[in-house]
Amino acid sequence: MQLDAIDLRILDELQRDGALSNVELARRVHLSPSPCLARVKLLETEGVIDRYVALASAKALGLGLNVFISISLTTQSKQSLADF
Repeated sequence: MQLDAIDLRILDELQRDGALSNVELARRVHLSPSPCLARVKLLETEGVIDRYVALASAKALGLGLNVFISISLTTQSKQSLADF
């Protein structure tokens, strides 16, 4: 699927706020609601929009900092793991 400037603006707005109403999204990308909805549906059908998610606030949930790390060892022997 070839994306044009309007498609990219739609994606940008939805990445900022996936809960936007179609009317508000259309206003922000300077389209009328009907063609805006058609473009969003096409982006979904073509797999460009994979899913919509809600991001929970770690602070509001009383959670600390999450850190993801990757560690590589030269060997994966029991001794190497124990030394680590």
